[in-house]
Amino acid sequence: PETCIPVIDGGDGWFVDVNMQRAAVHGMPLALAVGTWAKFSASTADSLLFWWSPDNTFIDMRPVPIMFPDHNPDLWNAGFMATDSKKMLLTKWAHHELPVADQRVAELLSVISLSPARIEGMLQATKRGKSD
Repeated sequence: PETCIPVIDGGDGWFVDVNMQRAAVHGMPLALAVGTWAKFSASTADSLLFWWSPDNTFIDMRPVPIMFPDHNPDLWNAGFMATDSKKMLLTKWAHHELPVADQRVAELLSVISLSPARIEGMLQATKRGKSD
């Protein structure tokens, strides 16, 4: 227990089952816990936590993802979840009548593209109360 790395999960323990499998399969000494988001910020400095991006909840802590083998849907469907989670594509959406309401805005949205680094920079600036 003294060498275990605390892992804090949210909600009702969204990824506890996944983290248990990953710990066993990949030889990771983890101590799993479930807590509320409000209490995470003060207690996560020396622990692992479930986080997604883009999101500014823990951005000041500069979290770094743990890399697992590429997602294998066949294994996940069989209940073996030691590979990486399924990647989610970040997309942009607009109301289908936006081109009618404002063609210029619709055209701008169709060509704008932001890198993950740029999005993170914008989130950091927003959290600090600044904007570009």
